[in-house]
Amino acid sequence: MVIGKARASPRIFELVLRFMVRPTLRAALTSTLSGSLAVVPLPLTTSNHQQLDQVGIQLQDQIKIDHWIALRGVREDLATSRTDSLSYATGVTTVATKSDEAATRRGAVTTTSSVLRG
Repeated sequence: MVIGKARASPRIFELVLRFMVRPTLRAALTSTLSGSLAVVPLPLTTSNHQQLDQVGIQLQDQIKIDHWIALRGVREDLATSRTDSLSYATGVTTVATKSDEAATRRGAVTTTSSVLRG
């Protein structure tokens, strides 16, 4: 004996489908909720592999003359990345590479405290 059947409003299902479900599943769920049989397609997926490499070298020199100290330096950076994406649907692998490099320089002049007291 069935005492009662809970039934949600179609408007609630419409709101859930509109804002919470992916578009590819929305049509399948709509037809399932309306009573017909639906086959939910599996999303086409990919496999991604990413490799990042970064190398930097820095040179710095300091020169002291009397109470003055001069600093200078240079740094060279090289960064590369490679992304391999395999599509399971097509079996095709795409490769994307990128490399960046930058050189930075710096310099400073300072003095010891005895010069300031003077």
